[in-house]
Amino acid sequence: DRAVGVRVQRKGEPAQVVKAQVVVDATGQQSLLAHRLKLREELPRLRKASIWTYYRGAYRDPGIDAGATVILHTQNRKAWFWYIPLPEDITSVGVVGDADYLLRGGSPEEVFHQQRKMCPALDRRVAGAEVVAPYRVIRDFSYLCRRAAGPGWVLVGDAFGFLDPIYSSGVFLALISGQWAAEAIVDGLRRGDLSGEQLGRWAPKLRQGMQWIHKLIYAFYTPGFSFGQFIRAYPQHRNNLTDLLVGKVFHEQAGRIFDDLDPWLARVDSLVSSSGH
Repeated sequence: DRAVGVRVQRKGEPAQVVKAQVVVDATGQQSLLAHRLKLREELPRLRKASIWTYYRGAYRDPGIDAGATVILHTQNRKAWFWYIPLPEDITSVGVVGDADYLLRGGSPEEVFHQQRKMCPALDRRVAGAEVVAPYRVIRDFSYLCRRAAGPGWVLVGDAFGFLDPIYSSGVFLALISGQWAAEAIVDGLRRGDLSGEQLGRWAPKLRQGMQWIHKLIYAFYTPGFSFGQFIRAYPQHRNNLTDLLVGKVFHEQAGRIFDDLDPWLARVDSLVSSSGH
C-alpha cells in the first residue's frame, strides 16, 4: 500500500532490493512511476514533435552573444529551430513543429534538412559545419501528471511534467521541484508523515506556475499572434512578460498579463478561423 524501495537488476546479475522510506522518481521523460501508475496526461494543443542533432564548427555570434540560444522560424512558420551553442565547438540544433506536419513522411534526416532549407538563417549558420550525432526524434513531449506524490513516493522534474521547450523553462522547473520535494521529504521524516499529501504539498504551487508558462506557449503557437504587437498595445505588461519568461512565476500577481492577453488571443483565433487559415 506504499512505496518501500526499489528492485534493481543489472544485466547478468541477480536482482537487489534497496529499501527506502521515500522513493523519488527523477527519471526524466521516462517517468517510470507515472507510466506504471498511468498518471501522465498529454496536453492536446501541444502535440508537437522534434528532430534534433549536433553540429561541430557551426557559426557563433561574436562577443558576449557567442553562447546565446537562438530561436529561428521556418519561412512558412509551421516549425522553428533551436540553436544552442555548447562547449567544445558543439551546437545543438533541433526543429519543432506539429507532429502531424513534421512526421508525415521521410526519414528524420530528410525531414530535418527539408525544414533547414526553409530556414535560411539557420542554413547559413550550419553551412560547412559537421554533423556529429544521429538524428533523434521525440513526439508528444508536453504532459503533466495528475499527481506528484503518493504514500512513500514523489515525482520531480520531467518525471512530473514537461512543457514545450520554446522558453527553456525545463531546467528551472526541474530544480525548483527538486528543492520543494526535498523540503517536503525532510519535514515529513521529522514528523513521521510520508503520505502523498505531505510529499506532494508543493505540487499545486508548481502547477500554477507552469500554467502561466503553458499559456505563453499557447500564445506563441497561435497563428497570427505577435508578442510585439500585444506589448505595443499593452506596454504595462512588458515587465510582467519578462518576469514570466525568466521564471518569476510563483507569486500572486504572476498571471496578471492574461487579463488582457486571453481576450486578445480569442480575437486572433476568431479572425484566423473566419479567414479560413
